[in-house]
Amino acid sequence: MPTTITHTLYHKIQGEGEPIILIGGLNVEHTFWTLVANNLSEHYKVIMPDNRGVGGSPLFEPECSTELMAQDIINLLDIQNIKKAHLMGHSLGGCIAQQVAIKYPDRVNKLILCSTQAVLTNLKRFQIQTILQMMQSNISREIIVKQALAGIYSNNFFNNPDAVEKAVNFSLSKPVEQSRKSYFYQVNALLNHDTSKKLNQIKSETLIIGGEEDVSVPVSQMNFLSNNILNAKLCLLPNMAHMLPIENSTELCQQVLTFLKKGTN
Repeated sequence: MPTTITHTLYHKIQGEGEPIILIGGLNVEHTFWTLVANNLSEHYKVIMPDNRGVGGSPLFEPECSTELMAQDIINLLDIQNIKKAHLMGHSLGGCIAQQVAIKYPDRVNKLILCSTQAVLTNLKRFQIQTILQMMQSNISREIIVKQALAGIYSNNFFNNPDAVEKAVNFSLSKPVEQSRKSYFYQVNALLNHDTSKKLNQIKSETLIIGGEEDVSVPVSQMNFLSNNILNAKLCLLPNMAHMLPIENSTELCQQVLTFLKKGTN
């Protein structure tokens, strides 16, 4: 698996074929996509960048926005000599993918928006502001992590204590200062994101997929995307919440592959 560091984004490449870019969410590295990449790379050239400010990618400008992060994706395509690619974005990554599809429609083949929104709900803003306040207080990091996980995983997930412990330990394994710095850097991009009045500019055939139990990005938000993107299909998975790529990568990939292969025969 080739590993590349460019003047834009650190990224890994897996598989061969048509390119698909997997864009991760808030404060996550490319390894978030491991389960998905292992599946999709049997059919496609999967490119997984670290967004600016996380993993191997530097912060670049002092400020961060989904528009700037979209330009990062275009720079990555240019470096890879890719004229057009499928895009799949999760959460904040879906916001970035929207900006790419709006600003650079000729560079996007099919678009997959996973557990994402056009603009944050007030509930989500409250959750983020609460986490920010907790991070700036003396509350233990473990409690903050557990609070965050409670808002993104499904009820079924918490029926498996081993999986919960693994998720908590994984979050705690990240270096404290780097994790905090990355979160504060990227969170403003999410808080300021708003494509609600631009979605009709997306020309790519689009799959919107999410979990019926997602409280972070409720079904109403995904319905809004579906109703305002011209050529969109909505797929909601039962008993699933925000973390589809982790909780049910098999079903997610099945839906994505069906969507990508439709009309190619």
